[in-house]
Amino acid sequence: MNNLIITWSMIPFVSGWGGSQRIYYLAEEMVKKGSRVDVVCCAPHGRKVYQIKEKIHFNIFGLDFRGNKITQDHFSEIENDQSVIESGIKKSMISVMINWFLRLPNLIFNESNFRTGSKIYMWIQINKKTILNIAERGKYDYAIISGPPHTLFFLAPILKKSKVKVVLDYRDPWNLWRTGYPISSIKEKKFLGMADLVVCTNENMKVSLAKKYGVNSEKIHVVGNGYSEEKWRGLKKNPSVRSQRDTFKISYVGSINLGTYAHFRDCTELLEAWDSFRQNKNVKLCFIGVNDYNKLDLINFNKRQIEVKGQVSVDASFAEMQDTDVLLVMHTAEDESGKYIVSAKLYDYIRAGTYILAIGHPQDIHKKIVEELSVGMFSENKKSAIEEALECLYVKWKNHKLCLGQNDIEAFSREYQNMRYIDLLGR
Repeated sequence: MNNLIITWSMIPFVSGWGGSQRIYYLAEEMVKKGSRVDVVCCAPHGRKVYQIKEKIHFNIFGLDFRGNKITQDHFSEIENDQSVIESGIKKSMISVMINWFLRLPNLIFNESNFRTGSKIYMWIQINKKTILNIAERGKYDYAIISGPPHTLFFLAPILKKSKVKVVLDYRDPWNLWRTGYPISSIKEKKFLGMADLVVCTNENMKVSLAKKYGVNSEKIHVVGNGYSEEKWRGLKKNPSVRSQRDTFKISYVGSINLGTYAHFRDCTELLEAWDSFRQNKNVKLCFIGVNDYNKLDLINFNKRQIEVKGQVSVDASFAEMQDTDVLLVMHTAEDESGKYIVSAKLYDYIRAGTYILAIGHPQDIHKKIVEELSVGMFSENKKSAIEEALECLYVKWKNHKLCLGQNDIEAFSREYQNMRYIDLLGR
């Protein structure tokens, strides 16, 4: 089977790993099972190249804002091309509209960052002939368009011209929780109607998509994200010091901002609860993977028994997940997004076998997963509730009752989920 995958972010054209994981693992698994896989993504000039140790087995076409096609043979040129930092984007944007007017087109695109929709739509217009040419020449069975950014779904009618079957792959919802964008919803309904298959990451999304847009639920399939069993098995095993430590340690491991852009993971209530809870206790709160790391008053955090670290390697993050008593997963946005969005780190947390504290809202899917699997507990994102949860966990820790039972977690691995994806395409 031959598959074309369209995604915005893909190694080596991204500065971070998170946005590439789902498609990277899916493409690799497809190749292992005998498929030819080509991935088309954006390749802006001057972007830091993400280095990955493993050999990439699928073919990558990076298309820039000048209409150039960049393949693996040119990766080193991109990495060294620091003199033109997204100049193509800037020139194009200035020639079309000034920054203030970018908010108006977002009524059509409904992206979380109002600039994103216009930028991606422009990228599509610049490269649509190239993408269509790739689709027509490749003789693909399926073209998988992965969002967000969901503006990529505007490629659906273009790809349909090549007679390829189109799959809309939802990593996150589009108009299900960011309401008030009628034009965007009309576009989404149109694209859903022309798609041959729709894939989303959880049952909540499937049910809501079918209900809102009148899509036959048999057309929508659930394929979750997950942890990489291959990477976890390859992790060097270090003897755990958890049982030897006399400090109660709680950790958040994953990308987070403590000072800015904290919409989905706002730590305000947590930090206030922590300052009350920690008094006269030998405890530590750790944040691993802080993006605004250099802007923080580290001395002040240390005084509050809080440790802060910047981004770490994948292996180091796995080690951090195992070397703690409780892992935090947070989704604090005051909207319905928590009903549909699952933090990718939650699956690694489950694989680590460490007790989990999920902080958010009662309707959140995090709460459902943690409680149904009995891998931790949930707290509403309120100071009093979080403080109560911390006290409860502290007592459990002192009484050595934070150990979890054995769970059959194979279904939460990316390998398992990707095999379901491949089986779905093979029907």
